[in-house]
Amino acid sequence: MSNVIGFDLDGVVFRPPVPFYGLIKGIDFNFLVRRLRGKDAFRKFFYDGIKVNRQIKRLLENLEEKGYKIVAISGHSADCEAEVSGCLKRNKIFFNDLYLCPNGRSHKRFKLEKIQETNCLFYVEDRLDIVDFLRKKVGGICHILHYHKKHSVIEELNVLLNLR
Repeated sequence: MSNVIGFDLDGVVFRPPVPFYGLIKGIDFNFLVRRLRGKDAFRKFFYDGIKVNRQIKRLLENLEEKGYKIVAISGHSADCEAEVSGCLKRNKIFFNDLYLCPNGRSHKRFKLEKIQETNCLFYVEDRLDIVDFLRKKVGGICHILHYHKKHSVIEELNVLLNLR
């Protein structure tokens, strides 16, 4: 049985530096965000300002201690790999593998492909549209967990891991 657990970055591991970023993601202005991220000043502001979800960070540390392979599968542009890696390192967050979406690729399809390739047992995602898509497509190979502020994905994941 697989011991791989995958996490999205924005909205799960990272809390964005600007309060309206969740709305931008929800309305799917990703094209605009990608273009702005490509600008050096915005890119520096964006990645320097990212905050880490402390609960998820503790969960990642606990999973690592228990021997799980932890992967990040994110819609972040692959062009921003240095900035994303730097942000993770600066915040002392460890992943066995980091998968970032090539420009122009569908985030949904990219995440599905990586979940299948890595044989994820669980994947944690904040965007409900992506959660719904993945749940329909992955079948029984991976349990997709929807992360949001009002729901403890940490407790749910712990229960599911104990049931294995």
